[in-house]
Amino acid sequence: MPANTTPPSKSRRIAKWLLWSFGAILFALILLVVALLMVPSIVSTQWSKEQLEDQASQVIHRPVRIGALHWTWDRGILLKGLEIADDPLFSRKPIASIDRILVDVDIPQLAHGKLAFNLEVKGLHCHLIRAKNGRTNLGLLLSSITPSKKPSPIPAPEDRPYTPSFTLPLDLNGRVSMDKISIDIEDRTQEHLLSIHDASLLLDIPSLTEKPIQLQIHMEQEMDGKALPPLRFSARIEGLIDSGRGLNLKGASVNINGSLPGSRVQAAGSLGDMGLNGQLKLDLAPLL
Repeated sequence: MPANTTPPSKSRRIAKWLLWSFGAILFALILLVVALLMVPSIVSTQWSKEQLEDQASQVIHRPVRIGALHWTWDRGILLKGLEIADDPLFSRKPIASIDRILVDVDIPQLAHGKLAFNLEVKGLHCHLIRAKNGRTNLGLLLSSITPSKKPSPIPAPEDRPYTPSFTLPLDLNGRVSMDKISIDIEDRTQEHLLSIHDASLLLDIPSLTEKPIQLQIHMEQEMDGKALPPLRFSARIEGLIDSGRGLNLKGASVNINGSLPGSRVQAAGSLGDMGLNGQLKLDLAPLL
């Protein structure tokens, strides 16, 4: 067999090049790991909090204040003491405030085709006002936000078999919980005040394709200081997204149970049939 004719100097150059390449890759990986470890510390700084306040204030054209901002890889992003100022013509108090917001995303689950997240909101308070001239502070706030460009008109669909309009790139596994919600709705034209307090919302999405979505809402109410019957509502949606992650309205089913002031509702049906079968019971005595 022929002998190896590669000169020793050339072999050393190849080995040296491989060594330098390996060192450069290793150094880049170390820098990437260090950068990822430092991102939470950078986000948790006073500078980042002020930047977020400024950007949010520019979007809604109202002062936005954040008490604290923290981020850790194991617990997620924690925001405390969020306040959105009201127009001084309506109130000196914030139009909305939140004591605590926690957002946690399970990054490794993305590799398995699933977006797993947890969103917790505690201490949401809103003060909605309708002035004597009929204007509302919420309407004024929404009108101050720069509207987006109108989308191009979508041509009418042709008569063809049903196909999903879109397909989700990922499955969802999420939980949204809101607790200690209070909303004051003040009508200065009629001199009435509706107070919603001790409200909570729970949205559980174990999977869009395999398990049903469940929603639960509870709230206590008062009108001008007089207690009203509490509101309880629950819904269960199943089959909205098929196994191919496409929208499946025809195969989706809905179950609803609700206890509203003066009535109780139970209903079930399929979105494909565009109909619900249910019962409605009235009890107006608590409202009198």
